[in-house]
Amino acid sequence: HDGAHPLSEEQMQALLNFLHSAVIESDHHNATFGLVKAISSKRFMSAEFYDLMDIILKLSVQSQKSAIRLLSSQIFLQYLMDYPMGKQRIDRHLQQIVLNIKYEYEEGRLSAIDLLTSVIQKFPFPVLESNSQLFFLPLVLQMVNDDCKSCKEAVANCISVLIK
Repeated sequence: HDGAHPLSEEQMQALLNFLHSAVIESDHHNATFGLVKAISSKRFMSAEFYDLMDIILKLSVQSQKSAIRLLSSQIFLQYLMDYPMGKQRIDRHLQQIVLNIKYEYEEGRLSAIDLLTSVIQKFPFPVLESNSQLFFLPLVLQMVNDDCKSCKEAVANCISVLIK
């Protein structure tokens, strides 16, 4: 892909602005998330797109619907893996994913732990190595402090993936 698409810059920005609210409010999630995936696959870069990805990361934890948490996690992981971004942005995203494992609701924590596990499985080793401190202590603390058995098990699994 060279990122070419038939829409003008203004049309693309308008579409992204629409999607900001649509991913949160829409009852037509398949169409909305399909559109987000399509834009993402073109590697379209703009402030609005990056803001949209922040919303998608939030939804991966905070959505009431498990299908939306899963879709959001998949889209965000793909974005993390494929998009060109500076160390600062990657670090900020990784920090947010780690913070999400402490989310107040169990379903959201599980979603965040699953996303972190996928990141650890797919990220290049040097990136993991330079961020192992960011992951390790919060994971151990979460394993000790989480009241939910399935969350503890998911965290234990994530730690074992990290130390392999």
